[in-house]
Amino acid sequence: TKGKGKVKRSSGGGGGPCGADADPDGMFEEGFARGKGGDFPGAAECFDSFVARRPDELRGWLVLSEVLARDKKHTKSLAAAQSAKKVDPASAEAHFLYGSALMALHEYLAAKQAFSSALSHDPKHVGSLTNLGSLLGNLNDHPGAISMYKRALHVDPSMWPAKHNLGTALHSLKRFEEAKIVLQEVAAAEPRCFECALSLANTLRESKEMDAAVEQYQVALVLNPASNEALLHYYTTAQELLLWDEIHDMWEVVREVTLEQLARGELTTVKPYYSLLNPFEPEAMLGIAQAHARETAAKMASVGASMSIVQPPLPLSGKPLRVGFIMADFRQHVTAHLLQTVFAHFDPARIEAHCFALNPDDRDSFRRRIVASVGSARFHEVAGQSDQDVASLINRGGV
Repeated sequence: TKGKGKVKRSSGGGGGPCGADADPDGMFEEGFARGKGGDFPGAAECFDSFVARRPDELRGWLVLSEVLARDKKHTKSLAAAQSAKKVDPASAEAHFLYGSALMALHEYLAAKQAFSSALSHDPKHVGSLTNLGSLLGNLNDHPGAISMYKRALHVDPSMWPAKHNLGTALHSLKRFEEAKIVLQEVAAAEPRCFECALSLANTLRESKEMDAAVEQYQVALVLNPASNEALLHYYTTAQELLLWDEIHDMWEVVREVTLEQLARGELTTVKPYYSLLNPFEPEAMLGIAQAHARETAAKMASVGASMSIVQPPLPLSGKPLRVGFIMADFRQHVTAHLLQTVFAHFDPARIEAHCFALNPDDRDSFRRRIVASVGSARFHEVAGQSDQDVASLINRGGV
C-alpha cells in the first residue's frame, strides 16, 4: 500500500503474498525470501499461513521451526518441531530442530535424547552431530564433544561451526597447541566470523602469545564492537601486559556494562574470580557472585543434579564465621605463596578459616606453612572426591 511516498508491505488478512487467499506455494516462496533477507518475523508469518493451509506438509513445519529459532522464539520453535515430528516421525531434521529448541531452553537431557533420535534416523546428520557435541561440551564432557565434532567433519569437512567447536573443546581440555592450529584454520577460512576470532584470541592468550592475542581481540571487537565478552578478555589481557593506557580507557566501560547487567538481572560477563582483580564495589562483587551461582544452579537442575545443598545459616553474634577456601593450588604456586601467611593474621574470635585442597599433598613447603597457620583439623584433603561429596563436607561443617 502506498502513502506519503512510502511503500508498506501488506501482511495478514485476505490480501498480500501471505494472506489467507494467497497461493500456498507462493506463501512458501515469500517466506523463504523473507527469511533469506533476515526478516524472520515476516518469514514466520508466511510459514504460519502455509501450515494452516497445508498442515500435513513436513517442509512447512521444518522451516517455521527454523525461522522461529532464528528469531529466538524458542518455545514456539519447539512446538513447530513437535508438529513436524508428528507429520514424519522418521525425519532426522524434525528431531534435530526439536533438540535445538530444547537446548536453547536449557533442557539438556531432553535435547540430548532428541539429537540421538535424529542420528538414529540419519547417522550422518551434520547438524545433530555438531549440536550434540555442543551439548556434551556444556555438560563438561569435552572428549565426547570432540568425538561428535570429528564425526561431523568426516561427513562434511567444510562444516566450520563443527571445526570451531572442535577448537574450543580442545581449548577446554588445555590442549592449546592443537586448539590453536584448528582455530587458526577456521579464522582464516571465515574472516568475518566474530566467534572464531574471539576463540582464537583466547587460545593465543592461554598459549602465552600475548601480543598476538591482543591483535586478535582487536579483530574481534572490529567485527562486533558491542561484544562485552571480547571487551572483558581484551581488558584482562591488557592488565597482564601492563598496557596502562588501554586499561584506563576500558575500565569505566567494563564497570558500566557490568552494573547494567546486574540491574537487569542478567548473567555478568565478568566472572566472580576476575571481579576480585578489579576495583568493583563490594556490592557489585557480591552481585556478580550471586548471578553466576544462579546460573550454575539452573544448569544443575537442567541435568537432574541434586539440589539439596543449602547455604548454612550465619553464626549467632559472638561466634566466629567459618570461611572456606577451596582451590587446587595448595602447592608451589603464586596463590599459595600469597596465602601462606594470610590465615595467621585472622582474628580467631571473628573468622575460623577452613581450607579444602583439591590437589594431592606433594609435601611442598608452601602447603606445610598453610596447614600450620590454619591448623591440621581445618585443612581438609579432598583430592579425588566428587563435587557432591566436597559440597556436603562443606555444608556439614557449617562453612
